[in-house]
Amino acid sequence: MSGLADRLRPAAARLDAWALQATASDLAFAAQATLAMLSSLFVAFAMGLDRPDWAAVTAFLMVQDTDGQAFWRGLTRVGGTLAGIGAGLAFLSCFAQDGAAMTLALAAWGGACAFLARDHAIPDAYACAVAALTTALVVLGAAARPDLPAIHIAIARGAETTIGVLANLVVGAALFPRPSGPVAAGLAAAVRADLTAHVRTVLAPRGAAAPEFGPAERRQAAQRLAAMDVEIEALTHEGAVGLGRARAARALSSQLVLAFVELDALAHRLRRCGADETLAPEIRMAWREAGEDLAPGGARAAADRLEAAARAAFPLDALAGATGARIGPALARWRARRSLLRLAGVLRAEATALEPRAPVALPRAAAAETRRALARRDRGLAAAHGLRVGLAYLLALLAWRYSGWASGGLAAALAGGMTTIVSIVLPRAAHAGAGRQVALGTLAAAAPLAALQAVAPGLEGFVAFALVCTPFLFAFSLIGAPRTRRLTGVGAIFLFGFGLEPANAGFAPPLQLANTVLVLLAAAAIQHLALTLVLPETSERSRRLLDRGMRRLLADAARRPPPRPADFAATAFDLLGDHAGALDFADPADRRRLARVSAAIVLGAELVELNRYATGPEAPPFLARQLAHLRGAMATLALRPTLGATPHDLLQAEAAVEALRAHLAQAPSPATQEALMIALHLRETLAEDRLCEPRRATPPRELVQ
Repeated sequence: MSGLADRLRPAAARLDAWALQATASDLAFAAQATLAMLSSLFVAFAMGLDRPDWAAVTAFLMVQDTDGQAFWRGLTRVGGTLAGIGAGLAFLSCFAQDGAAMTLALAAWGGACAFLARDHAIPDAYACAVAALTTALVVLGAAARPDLPAIHIAIARGAETTIGVLANLVVGAALFPRPSGPVAAGLAAAVRADLTAHVRTVLAPRGAAAPEFGPAERRQAAQRLAAMDVEIEALTHEGAVGLGRARAARALSSQLVLAFVELDALAHRLRRCGADETLAPEIRMAWREAGEDLAPGGARAAADRLEAAARAAFPLDALAGATGARIGPALARWRARRSLLRLAGVLRAEATALEPRAPVALPRAAAAETRRALARRDRGLAAAHGLRVGLAYLLALLAWRYSGWASGGLAAALAGGMTTIVSIVLPRAAHAGAGRQVALGTLAAAAPLAALQAVAPGLEGFVAFALVCTPFLFAFSLIGAPRTRRLTGVGAIFLFGFGLEPANAGFAPPLQLANTVLVLLAAAAIQHLALTLVLPETSERSRRLLDRGMRRLLADAARRPPPRPADFAATAFDLLGDHAGALDFADPADRRRLARVSAAIVLGAELVELNRYATGPEAPPFLARQLAHLRGAMATLALRPTLGATPHDLLQAEAAVEALRAHLAQAPSPATQEALMIALHLRETLAEDRLCEPRRATPPRELVQ
């Protein structure tokens, strides 16, 4: 016993440290969660529901960082519950007498819901996960209580969920209003500060002390962009005005991603051509003329100054006329021009997205288009996730059927639901520790519940019950307030809720409490095994998916008709957000992989522009045909098992360059000049083979020779 106490002491000390490090937002979260849970318990007790604990647990899970997130999460929770109730009643009517068929049906349904969850944006994903969980709870609840009609269990489950959702929405709207706009604005300002640091690092003179934008800063910027994506999604559910702001904020996030990769391309060009001593001072001068900072105030004026300085310092007509040995320096200056113009685009998008006095309401068609643009679809990942969750449901249900454990059905339902929700809500790096967090929260709540049961097994009235429970509910909510520790609070709240005794507004006896602890620990263990052993999303697998996503990105950029630049930027954003978080930015191999992804995004964005130029009115038929050949070569390159240029790709790029030069001599225009510079950069990128894996043996230049 002393050994167990010694092993649990560090965990208890960690919980104490977490409570002492609470911020104001953590305290607000804990207060809202506590009031919402108490309100839901009061209504559930008054209605005489069988499981008021589910109302309290739902209220805790519905507390979100902003009002938009809370509203849509609650709406999808109710919608998913209703869908799960319908599926559960259908399964009971079809497979009630066939246990094996019911087990397979539940596993298949859980896998299908998990596939749909991973194939859509997060709120819709949550509805799919809740549908699978509710189906399992209705079916297994009917099996555990054959004396009750299945429709009674289904109605009670729907009522408990609705009570929890409404309690959180009422408490949040009345006492803790938190609109999504200011949160997204704060994240955008933080990402803009990261972008400014990146600019200063790229343009710092040799030997000068400058703030380094290193691996840690890159990871922090990626995390902020991911958090900003969540808030943008929440904005879409704050009415028509919120939809307009979400669309503008999405454009801002896309511009930020492209600005980061443009700066990476500029840094590479400066290093390659050795023009740091001559070109970097010119860019710094243009940067100073524009204000030398991405200041939040007067963003439109700063964008105008930056665009004017970029065009004056690097005129496009002088760059497009470079030939021979002057092409390298001309490309470096063109890259500097594009980087400054991209930074101006960031400022202009920020002024549009975050200006509170001029919101733009979107019509219904544009709203649907915005939501589609925010949806993430990766069918390979979704299929792997569906298989993983289906196997988790199947193994848990088989263990319940053949073990004879009466509470095994609840453990199976929780295991499948936790596997789905953890996989869609948490980043892949946190999957391995999710089960441990739930187990830690469960064990942390076991001792207080046992003490409460011993001191007050039954309480007279709900007021006395609330006075006793409030400190514990607040403490557990405070532990789970930060997103990184949310599952610890979930484990504690689950145990606290399941440990209630509805009959006397008290707490369950010791044996029932111990059984509940075993249920939650078993669910956490199954969830951990499902995420770590069944098709685990390891760093190496994420690297392969990143490479595959890079190929798909280039293939999309080369297709016809070309995608819109904003859609392409959103695809690039999702590519980095979904997989780049698994990279180790301190590892040289991962840094090279990230450089290849940045080069692919820059090249893809320019290929989209070239593709749109080829289909526009300024391109004559012969030039459109030549650019179509180049587009086909790039699409073929993207589909190869190993990315890398061939002599045919280089010949196509050279032919496109010469065709653009001939057309430019006949009909000079800024669009044709820009297309020529893009074709030159595409040719140089293929010649350098910046997209290929480092293990490639023969460089394309030798093949051409």
